[in-house]
Amino acid sequence: NIISWTKDKPDLTITLSGGEPILHPRFWEIVEKFKSINLEIQMVTNASMITPSTAKKLREYEVKIQISLDGNQPGINDHNRGKGSFNLTMIGMMHLLQFYRPEDLRISITLTRQTIEHVEQHLSFLHSLNIRQIHFTQLNPSGRATKNWFHICPTSAQWVKFMSFLAKYQKLMSHQIDFSGCLPHTLLMD
Repeated sequence: NIISWTKDKPDLTITLSGGEPILHPRFWEIVEKFKSINLEIQMVTNASMITPSTAKKLREYEVKIQISLDGNQPGINDHNRGKGSFNLTMIGMMHLLQFYRPEDLRISITLTRQTIEHVEQHLSFLHSLNIRQIHFTQLNPSGRATKNWFHICPTSAQWVKFMSFLAKYQKLMSHQIDFSGCLPHTLLMD
């Protein structure tokens, strides 16, 4: 009944996330219904399931794409996302770039004790692909993260260094960087 609820809300953006939204058996039906009532759709994906035909169809439906990519190399990204995820994500992203302009893709980076140390290299990598929309998100203490929270959550010193770097970087580059909601409770942890 979400569709009937949204009919009177023309400025609404619907975000499809998961797991991997494309795996839902009625994914395309859902996208079509939302588009039929002129709602903007955003999909949060790791891009591992994106084929050329999927990328083309997403573009035809004007679905906005946010890709979870935590590092510019397998050793960094795979640490958070699972072995082999970097390569699968890159293949999917290249398929998307056949139909989307780089500036239309948004990359989400989850900041952990490991990924925060490689932000500069990761941003340079994304810059080389002409990707300009970057979203930083804080790791949440849920799921597997709860077991090792104090070992994977960035330290206060890392946050300070990150924010200082980001302030300088944003002045130099034409990136749309979003780090809202990125800092809550972590600065108090060490």
